[in-house]
Amino acid sequence: MDLPAGLRRADAHIPPAGVQRRVWKQLVQAVTVIICRSNPVAPDPRVERTAETLSAAGISTLVLAWDRGWDLPAQEDRAGYRVHRVAIRGQFGHGLGNLAPLVQWQLALFRQLVSRRHTFKAIHACDLDTVIPSLLVARAWRKKVVFDIFDSYPDMVRVNSPLARGIARRLEQWAGSFQYGSRSSEGTPKPR
Repeated sequence: MDLPAGLRRADAHIPPAGVQRRVWKQLVQAVTVIICRSNPVAPDPRVERTAETLSAAGISTLVLAWDRGWDLPAQEDRAGYRVHRVAIRGQFGHGLGNLAPLVQWQLALFRQLVSRRHTFKAIHACDLDTVIPSLLVARAWRKKVVFDIFDSYPDMVRVNSPLARGIARRLEQWAGSFQYGSRSSEGTPKPR
């Protein structure tokens, strides 16, 4: 279903005259994407390009980001999309010392996705630290997931433990083996 001619996706929160609210809600929901990123997206060129491209294609886009320093606005409107930042204290490059904030971030991301579950059809999970909550929500509410590995998590995390790196590598492989969104294999590992 396409929007009526001349209407931009950013203005799509109120149905135009003559269109039933239920039908309008389906039109708007059918193409909404949430991009999940564990940094504040200030800047993050790859996420920004993705959101701008989706928006330019008429797809309503929201970026859920982690503000570790609490120094950025909670909401920011950008060129055709919105960034919503979740403020949880944490630091970059602290390995297992950042484990508690990482778990808090994943729980907060899960809550954000659950609370917005009626407003989107697809989740773009960037890296391992956003994919697990995304997969859980996708499985429970039949959403599509794009798992985009920007950086290999086991190689990126500063941890000297081979066990921790091995666990992260296996989680990344496991998460990448799921194919959500296809009716024939929804929520099942892809055949190898």
